Amino acid sequence: MSNNLKKELLKALGAVKRTLKEYKYYIKDTENEKAKLKKMEEEKKDESDITRQKYSVEETEGAKVQTYKTLVKFIAPLKEIVEKIESEDSNDEEFLKQQAEVKDMKEFIEAKEHIKETDEIISQEGATNA
Repeated sequence: MSNNLKKELLKALGAVKRTLKEYKYYIKDTENEKAKLKKMEEEKKDESDITRQKYSVEETEGAKVQTYKTLVKFIAPLKEIVEKIESEDSNDEEFLKQQAEVKDMKEFIEAKEHIKETDEIISQEGATNA
């Protein structure tokens, strides 16, 4: 890693924020698509319409799964950066200066919150798929 902690943090945080937002969208969209399918089945709609809706549900679930995998991939570098920022084992004066500066940024707090939220999602997904 380079010595520019702020730049590293912002880059990793941006990727996680975008992917987390997209993942939440797919969760909601999957629920909506499933509800629509259920309603169509209850109303005994045309079988071809139901088949198309089932395909739509599968597509949305597939996108959600792919986004989840991307989120897991992106959270690891953010965790590493946060751990590096929180570490106490450096004698490098420039690093310590950057470290103090970054710890005071709202983005640092936001990164820690996103890590916690993503860890909860990973835990829930693991329980769902177990």
